[in-house]
Amino acid sequence: MPSFKKLSPLVVMAVLLSSSAAFAGAVKSEAVVGLFGFDWFKPESAKCAAVTAEAAAKFKSCSYRAAGETGSFSGNADYYACQVSEKSELMIYKTKARCSEELEIMKSNGD
Repeated sequence: MPSFKKLSPLVVMAVLLSSSAAFAGAVKSEAVVGLFGFDWFKPESAKCAAVTAEAAAKFKSCSYRAAGETGSFSGNADYYACQVSEKSELMIYKTKARCSEELEIMKSNGD
């Protein structure tokens, strides 16, 4: 029987990085098509809009945040954060109503 005490730190790191836990929260951009979002980096012009496949194809990365995690303007909504560039990131919600509420809270806070 092999001894786990003799495992190299590099082997342990490789196993951890290959696990699904290392990528928790990351999602494919296609997952947000049809949902509603706004660019919170541009509060003056931000509007809730449906995410199209064309728009999603431009996302560099998307991650999911569960309700209760920091980042939601209401503090209790789950959402996706999708980065387009260093100057553009969309907060995307499952319904237009949730998107509108979060946008309203952001604007009322002066964010």
